[in-house]
Amino acid sequence: MKLDELYDLYGDALYRYLTLRLGSAQDAEDVLQETFVRLARYGDRRRFIREPKAFAFRCAHNEANRFWKKRLRHRNEEAAFRPELASRLFRGPDEASEVRLGEALAELSAEQREAVVLKEFESLTFRAIGAVCRVSTNTAASRYRYGMARLRAFFGEPK
Repeated sequence: MKLDELYDLYGDALYRYLTLRLGSAQDAEDVLQETFVRLARYGDRRRFIREPKAFAFRCAHNEANRFWKKRLRHRNEEAAFRPELASRLFRGPDEASEVRLGEALAELSAEQREAVVLKEFESLTFRAIGAVCRVSTNTAASRYRYGMARLRAFFGEPK
């Protein structure tokens, strides 16, 4: 798959994902650029990739990890989830719903939030989520199930 096709298909989704992971739209833009630089280095080998969406998310995940390692080496910072970013990135029927979604996602662990976002908002399979997060398919599914259970509890829905 050509690099521009990857960007057209997944650029917006990767930006949303990175914004939530990094807690900053500006940092997400920088890391998205680094993600596509990394993808460009694959050149003709990209045509052998079976699941381009999962591969693009895996590259973004890796670049986000590199970003945090570099930043934490220089400053005493911690990756913090910011609920207001979620409400700006994922559109709901109204502003109150978007704010509640951000609050609900903030209740999840980072691993659960990542699994839920990748499954519900980006439509990745558990196998792909496992590949992105470097965990087994079962672990990805488990993180998703626990995260969804916590979201249902947050919204007062029955199990």
